[in-house]
Amino acid sequence: MGKSTTIESSDRDPTVPASIRSDVLAVTGLNSTQTQADDATTGTGAPAKAAACSRYWAQKTQAISPAFRGLTKAAVAVCGYSAKQIRAAYELTSANTGKGETIALIQIGAPTKMFQTLTDYAKANGLPAPRADQYREQAIGQAGKNKACINGDSEEGALDSEAAYAMAPGANQLMVDGDDCDINNSTDYAQALFNAELAPLTGKGSSPSAAIESVSYSLLSKESNTPPSQLKISHAIALRAAAEGVSLLFDSGDAPGVKLPASDPDVTAVGGTTLGIGAHNQRLFETGWSTLFGERTGTSGPWHDDGILVGAGGGASTIYGEPDYQRGIVPSSMALNQAGKPGRAVPDISADADPKSGMLLGLIPTERDGKAPPYETFIQAGTSLATPLVAGMVADAEQGQSRKFGFLNPLLYSLAGSQAFHDILPVSPSDPQVDRAYYTQGDTYINKKFAPGFLVGVNDAQDQSGTHQVTAPGYDTMTGLGTPNGSAFINGLRSGRPAPAFVELPRHPRAIGPSPPVSSVTVHHAEQEKY
Repeated sequence: MGKSTTIESSDRDPTVPASIRSDVLAVTGLNSTQTQADDATTGTGAPAKAAACSRYWAQKTQAISPAFRGLTKAAVAVCGYSAKQIRAAYELTSANTGKGETIALIQIGAPTKMFQTLTDYAKANGLPAPRADQYREQAIGQAGKNKACINGDSEEGALDSEAAYAMAPGANQLMVDGDDCDINNSTDYAQALFNAELAPLTGKGSSPSAAIESVSYSLLSKESNTPPSQLKISHAIALRAAAEGVSLLFDSGDAPGVKLPASDPDVTAVGGTTLGIGAHNQRLFETGWSTLFGERTGTSGPWHDDGILVGAGGGASTIYGEPDYQRGIVPSSMALNQAGKPGRAVPDISADADPKSGMLLGLIPTERDGKAPPYETFIQAGTSLATPLVAGMVADAEQGQSRKFGFLNPLLYSLAGSQAFHDILPVSPSDPQVDRAYYTQGDTYINKKFAPGFLVGVNDAQDQSGTHQVTAPGYDTMTGLGTPNGSAFINGLRSGRPAPAFVELPRHPRAIGPSPPVSSVTVHHAEQEKY
């Protein structure tokens, strides 16, 4: 906060031939700014250990002594939710598969053996196996010619592909692998991101190759640090997506505050929640993801309050003004930016993002000693998880429809306050302690060090680190309009009209039975392809 950043750049302005000057919007790749994936610090990056976690929320609990902020009991963090659990929590049925739709998953670098990984994930989660023509990859830029320009970013690629597949197992996936080498500066990946975002819009020249784009990367941690050239290009891509009828979704980031491209008014920004799923796969509670850490040495020493270290990004843009679709829906207090003027509020919608309520995913690592390694599970989350989850649910809504939704925000905000969204509320002292705190064993990487002893995380959804982000009834700057609410969300998008007025369900429906099980569904897949 408040630190300056040194950026290396060219020693003179770039020039272009006069014959094409009017067609050039900007030139990028000439400085040391870089993109970042927004889940880099939120996952365990290691196989899940069942003994140290719960299969569902509060299956295991832990006594806290001495008390931490008045809490004496906490839920043991989950081992990572399965596809069946997360589908049921968001009230999807076996009919919701996204069949016939295509989701573009934007990457920088590429995963290892992703089609085989996706096949293994489907088997482990009781989902229909993908056929080869359902999944394909497209390499962009130098990566298409120089395989050294693919960094094997297996976790991010697996996260996006498997999360989208969990929610839309019948949808086609196009994974666009951006060039992670830059011919001008090896630390500037912005061009790779732009190229990858543009590829599905260009398609084969006559129409986009995907109706939905899911992007879990940001340009910089702060809007104000974004070079003007990158800002122009990013906005131009957003406008093109809207003009071509493509739903463009960006994650809001895994730290307090506003980030680009999520704050662009012509994209859909996806925030994050903490999601508690019960023994019968029912949603016990869902609140804004904002985690306060307590740390101690040993098993009985006093707790040290580390404050809020991670949480979903959001707030009001200082670059973009308040769009028409947000007026009268976003509270005026949340629309005001740091300059005291109405700005574009972030996010628009949200889904599960808390690492302690994340998903159990899988990957196949690179070969070791010439041997093909087996499929490994890992827990991952962040708004990088929330974004493909929402993308999958949008594909479910588009399934079988004669028209694509395109730019989603006007339609989403027309459904504000309706049953289409589950309104995300803050935790309160009246809620069960196990829904206000979670516990994980030591050796958890926080604050750039390994915490010895034990760690307890408390959901503290109020005023993240002075950014004035809160979780509140109705629209808020951590979860937006709320999370998709199953068939009401799907039907609302399809009809283009608001569903009936929202009715809040009991906060803790622990006695509610399971949602309809996810059964086998017939899907149309495709041949794996590398460009």
